[in-house]
Amino acid sequence: MLPELTFHGGELVQVELNPFLTIDQAQPNLLEPESGRAVLRVIRDASEGMLDY
Repeated sequence: MLPELTFHGGELVQVELNPFLTIDQAQPNLLEPESGRAVLRVIRDASEGMLDY
């Protein structure tokens, strides 16, 4: 997972998670949107109930 963080001044205002696949243990390749959504769905489902929001 590659996080993309956006700051306004010193405050973190947005986090975007970009799933990727590593080729030859060296080259990260972002997943296609459909595959990336599937990975994020699995993570979301697995973490359900872990946070209070």
